[in-house]
Amino acid sequence: MSKDQLLEKITLARGEINIVEGELDDALRIMQTSSGNEKVAISQMLEDAFTKLKSAKASLNKLEIMLANEE
Repeated sequence: MSKDQLLEKITLARGEINIVEGELDDALRIMQTSSGNEKVAISQMLEDAFTKLKSAKASLNKLEIMLANEE
């Protein structure tokens, strides 16, 4: 994989992380004012968002290591 391709993938991973962080912020704000039933649904949203965040961070770390090895 070329350096430009790695940089593009890093940019995409960072973008995904930013999106998920925004989703987490939204869910936490909603959760603070929600009833019990709504909190169950929001809890699932939070779990999904954290899964996406962990995956994106792992991808970013892998790409950054690959880039460092290219240099």
